[in-house]
Amino acid sequence: MAGEARYRLLGSGGAAEGGTIKGRRPMKHASLTDAVAGNVRPGDTVLLTVGHSRWTAAARELVRQTWGSDPHFTLVMLSL
Repeated sequence: MAGEARYRLLGSGGAAEGGTIKGRRPMKHASLTDAVAGNVRPGDTVLLTVGHSRWTAAARELVRQTWGSDPHFTLVMLSL
């Protein structure tokens, strides 16, 4: 299956798991620590949505990794 990527649809009423979509890259799995470190860069604008005054795990991880430093990104927060 060269040039095709594997995908998984969850919660779609029994949709195929492990099928392929032509021209798509494979789905990657990473820890939250690795995902934040690998995707938030200086100059980015990061939008955090906080529901009912409770921080999400991703927001906490972002703050944990950048606490006490100047991360050079813009943080935008919306509280629901």
